[in-house]
Amino acid sequence: MTSKYSATRIAHAIAADPAKVAEPTAEQQAIIESPPTEVALVVAGAGSGKTETMANRVLWLLANGHVQAHEIVGLTFTRKAASELSERINLRIDQLVDANILPEKIDAFSRPTVTTYNAFASSVFRDHAARIGWDADAQILTEASAWSVAFDVVRESRDPRLAALDVAMDTVVAAVLSLARDMREHGATPESVRAVAADLAPIIGPPDALPAYGTEFDRLRKTESLPLLVDLAVDYQERKRRRGFMEFSDQVALATRIVREFPEVARSYQARFSIVLLDEYQDTSVGQAQLLSALFPAGGVMAVGDPNQAIYGWRGASASNLGRFHEAFGAGPRYQLSMSWRNGHQILGVANHIIAENRESGVSTLVPADKASNFAVESAFAETSADEAELIAAWFQTNLQIPTDKGETPSAAVLVRRRADQTAVCAALRAAGVPYHVLGLGGLLEEPAIADLVCGLAVISNPMAGAQLVRLLAGARWRVGAADLYALHQVAGNLSTMFISAEARSQFRDSVAADEAASLVDALDYLVSASWDDVVAGVQPFAVGWPEPRPVNMSREGFERLQSAARTFRSLRGHNDLPLADVIDVVSRALNIEVEALSNPNLDSQPAFEAFSELVHAYRSVAESPTLAGFLRWLREVENRENVTPRSDPPEAGTVQIVTMHSAKGLEWDLVSVPRLVEKTMPGEGQGTVSGWLAMGALPYPLRGDAQDLPRLAIDPLGDRKATQLSIQQFGDDNRAHHRREETRLMYVAVTRARHKLLLSGSFWKPGATKPTPPSDYLVSCVAAGLIPEIPTESTSPTNPTDATAAYFVWPTDPLGSATRRAAMESAAERVMSVEPRGGEFAAAVDRVLAESARHVATAVRRIRVPASQYAELGEASVLDSAEPTPAAIPRPVPTRPYRAARLGTRFHSWAENWRGLGVSMDSDAEWDESDNDRMSPRDVSELQLQQLKDNFAQSEWAKLTPLHTEIEILHPVDGRIIVCKIDAVFTRGDRIEIVDWKTGKQPKDAAERAKKVVQLALYRRAYAAWSGVAAERIDATLYYVADDAIMRLTADELGRIPEMP
Repeated sequence: MTSKYSATRIAHAIAADPAKVAEPTAEQQAIIESPPTEVALVVAGAGSGKTETMANRVLWLLANGHVQAHEIVGLTFTRKAASELSERINLRIDQLVDANILPEKIDAFSRPTVTTYNAFASSVFRDHAARIGWDADAQILTEASAWSVAFDVVRESRDPRLAALDVAMDTVVAAVLSLARDMREHGATPESVRAVAADLAPIIGPPDALPAYGTEFDRLRKTESLPLLVDLAVDYQERKRRRGFMEFSDQVALATRIVREFPEVARSYQARFSIVLLDEYQDTSVGQAQLLSALFPAGGVMAVGDPNQAIYGWRGASASNLGRFHEAFGAGPRYQLSMSWRNGHQILGVANHIIAENRESGVSTLVPADKASNFAVESAFAETSADEAELIAAWFQTNLQIPTDKGETPSAAVLVRRRADQTAVCAALRAAGVPYHVLGLGGLLEEPAIADLVCGLAVISNPMAGAQLVRLLAGARWRVGAADLYALHQVAGNLSTMFISAEARSQFRDSVAADEAASLVDALDYLVSASWDDVVAGVQPFAVGWPEPRPVNMSREGFERLQSAARTFRSLRGHNDLPLADVIDVVSRALNIEVEALSNPNLDSQPAFEAFSELVHAYRSVAESPTLAGFLRWLREVENRENVTPRSDPPEAGTVQIVTMHSAKGLEWDLVSVPRLVEKTMPGEGQGTVSGWLAMGALPYPLRGDAQDLPRLAIDPLGDRKATQLSIQQFGDDNRAHHRREETRLMYVAVTRARHKLLLSGSFWKPGATKPTPPSDYLVSCVAAGLIPEIPTESTSPTNPTDATAAYFVWPTDPLGSATRRAAMESAAERVMSVEPRGGEFAAAVDRVLAESARHVATAVRRIRVPASQYAELGEASVLDSAEPTPAAIPRPVPTRPYRAARLGTRFHSWAENWRGLGVSMDSDAEWDESDNDRMSPRDVSELQLQQLKDNFAQSEWAKLTPLHTEIEILHPVDGRIIVCKIDAVFTRGDRIEIVDWKTGKQPKDAAERAKKVVQLALYRRAYAAWSGVAAERIDATLYYVADDAIMRLTADELGRIPEMP
């Protein structure tokens, strides 16, 4: 096949400056100009320009007429990567047109398709779901939302085997989710899993048969829960289908089933796409690889990936997919991209050294580009974690002041292995005045106001939330000191064994961990009805059950503060039956959380409150029965998942971003610090690493699609128990080695995030440690190789120095902050209080305001914000008349699938609002187009429906009129409530005013529904009259049902009737 244009010629043709042409390297040119029909694998190292190479391959194919643009599909792992690849390709296509290599501009609907693997699988499933009897519009669950559904399944189960598990409910839920997903991903049937458990049962034997082999056989015994977990996993899948929910793994599995059962589906995609580009292929799962190989078995496929960056094995990605690519898709060449355009010379030296222990055959060592920087990689190993954090802060303080070679303020990041490691670093950055930003939910939950709110919610829902209670008691609201908190702990201990005899108490204490049964929350609640004298004397709190006095050393002031807190929390528990959003609002107000946040001059907490509100809405949208306890569990799951999920946040120049190593993949910064490089942290041991699939909820490796690449447990059912023990030990060793390889890849990813400067650090001691922690193997080996400066290998302190430094501190802290701030605020308060309340030129005005306030207090009716559309239903909504008002303002949730009608209405209103009010052309809706990441097609059903609404509106009588107002919100008081009237449009009709409300839904089907719409428009009329000063008699109101092109004009008699509310 001949080609007119070479990759180099194309590069010269599209270059903006002929003197600065980015010619492809020999490696890149071989990939770009490879035959269109071959099955090719490209191993592309970190920062090696794979995105640019893939974009230029598309250009080469188009320029030489090998393919049409719409015949190309590119798939990648994250939306960020898909967006970057799409933008790069489209920019280059436009440059080809400008260079007259392509004859004409390619319209938006004929361009290459670039999307994520999950979105592509979703499109295959949705387009053909009816073939296998599934609903195409099922709502996609996030991983955390799926946890909520699984929790409901476990909670409602009446299976007696659950009680025998003797583990926490959260652990069971996690096991059910893990097993359900893996079974779906790898095509394992419930029967096959039960069969594995049945095969192992005779080997395990009864508990009393394991005295000599307990440790290894205890691991094997975890598989006894498999039959129960399989049943719960089946229930979970059925629950999802019944409620119209799906996960991405479901879509991938069902799409694969469709392709295999209906060959014409595969043929249609092969006819549609002749060129397939698979990016980040090392991050694909077994199921995704099976789907793609079934769809495109005939060539024209190029996969790009890096086995050294395969770090998502824990979430289903199979590191072996890249190595087995040609087995799945057919024989073909293997190419390399080995030049790093990102990392400096010495950074690459460290990265190559670290990954050398994992080096696979055929993977080239990365080499730096000619213009790469050459800063030395710095290292530090301090005595304490606080010292280390101070070193990191000082390093950033210095280097952020040095512009990059382009004269720009550098970007920066701290990459932590665990979220717990960021606390000391944040404190040091804050003390040094270095701007920082903790990315993700971990940062949100560490916002002081949000942390207090979550703690308050935990205290009223969980009697064991002692740590959360201590945070609140020791905070600014109650300021309880350490001695009184310890006294509360004593009360908790007394209460926990109140009804137990002395002998039983002794046995009880020997059988449980310290304070396992003592609840600080219960102890605090006891103080509501107790007296200080009784608590201090330790006399029995109830009529029976307290055998002897147990004195408690609690101060009177501390008791009063604790009793105040106890009454607050008992009152709050009385609101647990309110809707979740209302409970959260009540707790926030009762604890003065927003007041404290607003009083902080150095922190704007409003974005944090808005983000937290969005989380509440996300949970409520998927929870079948939203509860406070369920929300808090869901929140923990969201945080855990997010800590290991790639992020798309852009770098912030001059600000240190703090993110986990897993989440940093795909990002890069000028300055990078990697802290806590110590033994057992990096590389980490990993929870359950030794057990492998002998862990609760794990799918047996023999049933996985990548079983040939995983450690093998060789057990002979007829062998003796000693041989079985040795097999399990070897399996554990193999699992450790497997985990070590993934940790090494993770360290490689962390190091290669740095463009120019890199700091690797650690410390011997952290608070609470009883012995020092030696440096990580990675640090030690880099020192031995001469790649980083020497570091100390042994601590100079025989005991933990953090214990000495933490011996003296002031607690509780002053709620007014530093002594300087306290003096300033006390001075200001004194000046305010010293002013004569009735004197001065504003005395009369002050008297009027005070009188009005007094009248309001005497006759006050709670002001509740209610949308006008819900006013007619107030009589049925008893919760609005409960002892506590509903939240003053909760942001409206963004509609998600399957609420397509709500989304359609939102999009139409956005378009209509800007149609004339802001001078936007009726034909120009590009600015208001909402991307749909769940679909591959640029025009789905919602697009067609939206266009129909626009067409109907364009032919309506209002299309030729210019509105007086659009989308105005008026707050109108009615019967002690604030009615929110959001009016779509207001027109002038001669000497009259017309209010029009666009409706994208169906017309009222009966008189009752019409009556509700009438009330809504009547409220709009009254509110607009009061707001504008126009007499209500001159205002008309109309409903326009856009989808049906139907007009409903309301009569003056209808508009004059607004029902009175009790």
